[in-house]
Amino acid sequence: EESVKLVANLPYYVTTPIIVKLLKESYNFKSLTIMIQKEVAERMNAEPGNKDYGALSLLVQYYCNTKIIRKVSPQCFIPRPKVDSIVIRLDKLQEPKVKLDNEKLFFDIIRSSFNMRRKTL
Repeated sequence: EESVKLVANLPYYVTTPIIVKLLKESYNFKSLTIMIQKEVAERMNAEPGNKDYGALSLLVQYYCNTKIIRKVSPQCFIPRPKVDSIVIRLDKLQEPKVKLDNEKLFFDIIRSSFNMRRKTL
């Protein structure tokens, strides 16, 4: 089976659910290059210790290496959007960085943990 390179510019409100679905359901793609809202790209690309680091960062970086390609200002569009955009590339890893016995349980725990950011675990 040949893997593909995906390129997309989707409505911003559907990008995160689509990316999560592509990753969790193991679609065979080599890379995904997509223009998304700046804040979402920063969350996907965030490192531990950064205020933007969270469940989305862990999920995306578990399956992919991330690279911010270009920032896109609202002035590049007519009409101008009220948000900044970023083109980001997600290069799918051959194997996840860590082997998990139960990915669903792991990500359920991660999601629950980051929903209560100020709590101590």
